[in-house]
Amino acid sequence: MLFAGSIGAVPPVPPTKNELIDGADFIAVISISKIDEKTERRTPFHVLVQTAQANVERVLKGEAPAKCVLRHEDELSEFLCKPPKLATGRFLVFLKRQGDVFVQSNWYSIFPIEEDKLAWIDRTSSKVWSLEEVTAEIVAFLKKQ
Repeated sequence: MLFAGSIGAVPPVPPTKNELIDGADFIAVISISKIDEKTERRTPFHVLVQTAQANVERVLKGEAPAKCVLRHEDELSEFLCKPPKLATGRFLVFLKRQGDVFVQSNWYSIFPIEEDKLAWIDRTSSKVWSLEEVTAEIVAFLKKQ
């Protein structure tokens, strides 16, 4: 449902698994227990800035300390379709480094993990994969490079 003044949009087409892996500086399983949020005044929109301390459980690509900082910025505009914000929980992440913090490498960069299962990019089905299957697939792809 659109409300007066709202602008709808469609999310971008998900990248292939290979594009997702190649486009990230850092791939890991992390957990986030706390997120700090603040609104910054910018032109033309205000921006919600989220900062989270993440505990790194397992690194699949790149390097990071055992605890790293994630940052997400979200324009507070009337667009209804936006990339997911940071949330608490456990995640498989595909990130880029920006100075001392990590940011999403694209719209589809954060995959929630629940009971060691996650919805992994698969354009042909909505299958839920085990974390072990997904990490093995990523490691196998990286070994081929």
